[in-house]
Amino acid sequence: MHNSVPVIYLSSSMEVLLSSNACSPLYQVFAPLGEIDALLFVTQNNVDHTVKICHGGEGAAYASRLKTTCAAAGIEVQMDRYISSRLTLLAGSLFPKRQVSVMELGLPLGRPSQEYTSLGEHIAQGLERGVAVVCLDRQASRENLTGQRDVQSALRRLQGLKMASGKRTSLPGDLVRDLIYTAVGISGRLAPSRFFGSDPADRQRAFNGCGWF
Repeated sequence: MHNSVPVIYLSSSMEVLLSSNACSPLYQVFAPLGEIDALLFVTQNNVDHTVKICHGGEGAAYASRLKTTCAAAGIEVQMDRYISSRLTLLAGSLFPKRQVSVMELGLPLGRPSQEYTSLGEHIAQGLERGVAVVCLDRQASRENLTGQRDVQSALRRLQGLKMASGKRTSLPGDLVRDLIYTAVGISGRLAPSRFFGSDPADRQRAFNGCGWF
């Protein structure tokens, strides 16, 4: 049994996320989280077909544990001591009063949904309390209308799981969004505890998502 950490699936463009501030609805999603000293962004890469961990120097210990855990499960992981400045800025805006280590775990595209769930379970084994996970679905930005429809459909299916009060024993196989399957694997729970989103009419600040807290 792995330690329970906050897991959030978030669908939005980086431009929208970086424009958020302490008064935004997005900040209110992260503000109640407990003692967080590290933030792991799980993303997908259009180019690489491998699992890749990027980190700054302060995140080296966390990244090393993740790599060791994945290796034990037969998952080859590349390491890169570099972290996107945009993700660092985003972490600073989400946790403005805390100093958090930032890591990015890049996953390949096009794998079966069960593989993403299983990968999430292995990732969870390398996490400790004090880490929050954000599965950041940047490909479902507001400008990508097909992606947004997929996200909204998947969230409705997840809400159905929550309303069923645990009667389901497995995830629907057609949620489409790979990072949702990964989030479920990391959290160890099917139904999210919270759903959130901005005003659909506010096209400049639109985001959707859910969390397992």
